[in-house]
Amino acid sequence: MILQSAGQLLQPIIQAVVDQFDAAFQPAVPQRLVERRHLEVTGLFGSVHILRNYYCQGARGHCPADAALGLEGSYTPALARMMYRAAAKNSYAEASQDLFEYAGVQVCDRQIQRLVQEVAPAVAPWLKTRQDKPESALMYVSGDGTGVPMRQEELAGRKGKQADGSAKTREAKLGCVFLQTQVDAKGHPVRKEDSTTYLGSFAGAADFGLLLRQEAQRRGMAQATKIIFIGDGAAWIWELVRVNFPGAILILDFYHALQHVHGLVDALCGKETTEGQKRIKLWKGWLLKDKAGQIVQQAKAQLERCLDREKAEKEIGYLEHNLARMTYRTFRQAGYFIGSGVVEAGCKTVIGQRMKCSGMFWSEEGGQGMLDLRCAFLSNRLDAFCQARATDHAAQNDLLKLAA
Repeated sequence: MILQSAGQLLQPIIQAVVDQFDAAFQPAVPQRLVERRHLEVTGLFGSVHILRNYYCQGARGHCPADAALGLEGSYTPALARMMYRAAAKNSYAEASQDLFEYAGVQVCDRQIQRLVQEVAPAVAPWLKTRQDKPESALMYVSGDGTGVPMRQEELAGRKGKQADGSAKTREAKLGCVFLQTQVDAKGHPVRKEDSTTYLGSFAGAADFGLLLRQEAQRRGMAQATKIIFIGDGAAWIWELVRVNFPGAILILDFYHALQHVHGLVDALCGKETTEGQKRIKLWKGWLLKDKAGQIVQQAKAQLERCLDREKAEKEIGYLEHNLARMTYRTFRQAGYFIGSGVVEAGCKTVIGQRMKCSGMFWSEEGGQGMLDLRCAFLSNRLDAFCQARATDHAAQNDLLKLAA
């Protein structure tokens, strides 16, 4: 009742604003006024009904007052922003319920989905125009990938891990950038609060690498004291770094390195054996003392009597390939992070929590839109995007007016 009363009070005020704008608006010559058209506008205080001028230019028509009010379809900017946030956090059905529970606004899940699908594609182009304030700090960059369930038509011809070789998912790549300005009393690195931004894409590794470089540039890569890239050892990651971050300090995620040490021990003597447990403890200590090369040498000396030579040689090859990226004592003494937990957690929180729920199957277009929206939300950029949308709407009318 309160919201309905507020809506009734606002209706004549909003209509007066619309009338004032329509009276002052001077359309470009090719446009002609057709009629006054009705619109039911839904906002945080319920719905109001307005009449506004409708202009036509050829087959295209528009209502300048809609842009002046910053409307997204028939929704006010404030409600549209809440719809974006709700949809970025939860499923469309849950978003609809949240809006009703927290704001008393009834918007069905299909309406939220339609608005997101219409607006989300504008996030990526907007991001390209953005330049964050640069800071003098250590800049960390990471990338990883995770599978997203897709519609059948999006999976045609793709290889996967199912019994018949087909795929149920497509890889969504996630990149993150964050800053470090200090270490704690014990010399451990401290991530700067609220400095993490995310970027997600279904693009291939080469295109994704360019997007990640652009994100680092937006964050002030040129002013950073050092660029540090932490990766999980995947070949596409290091190639991405070689092309886009040639001067970066490269660190193989310590926990991935340790995982491969476990695999090597298992291939040599069995990691559950007494000898295996001793070897894992010893070699973990060597990793932290810049002695990865000694692990490789010792492992090679035992190949003739190992349990699984093929697996052992594979693990040795992995460690050899990454020796320069495993000087963990040196990295820790410099006060650097040695783990890629930020991007790995991001794969779960940014992508998994919203896009891997039961019954969800995405199109590439819809999935990319949600990736962009969710990255903007979790990078604390959604409000800036909404403000930019309002500015763009107002600018549309300026383009349609006659030159002074």
